[in-house]
Amino acid sequence: MSRVAVWVGRLVFAGLILAAWLNAVVSSAAEELKVDSAWVRLMPPVSDSSAGYVTLSNSSGVSMILVGASSDAAEKVEFHRVEQVDGLRSMKQVKSIELPPKGQFRFSPGADHIMLLGLKQPLKAETSIDIRFQFESGDVVSVPFQVRRQAIDNAGDSSGHHHH
Repeated sequence: MSRVAVWVGRLVFAGLILAAWLNAVVSSAAEELKVDSAWVRLMPPVSDSSAGYVTLSNSSGVSMILVGASSDAAEKVEFHRVEQVDGLRSMKQVKSIELPPKGQFRFSPGADHIMLLGLKQPLKAETSIDIRFQFESGDVVSVPFQVRRQAIDNAGDSSGHHHH
């Protein structure tokens, strides 16, 4: 066997070992993301927007950065943060959300939430819509959200704040 063939064989073997190691170390968001209580607020049929709520838990040892979302039910999906300045509450769009290692992030009524803008048709109670979360890693995770009437969340907030 020539020296070139030996080196090529070694490089191929090293590449296979590296690929196997990377596959073991790098896991997908779908495997590491846990979803709890995903729901979208039922709105009157004349409304062209709604809000979504969910608790996302990251079971991995590294941060997961949520950089976008989409849904076939709406023209646009955005992350919004509620802020209080000088006694006034306002909402602003947030471009990314960090799920800390072994931690969670909660979208909830009256706080950070997911906005569905430009609903393509009125939402119907007791159905579900999918929201696809895009992560900085390139992973996309589709999550079913149940459509339901406003509910009091765990903190007792039923303020119903959302965009019109």
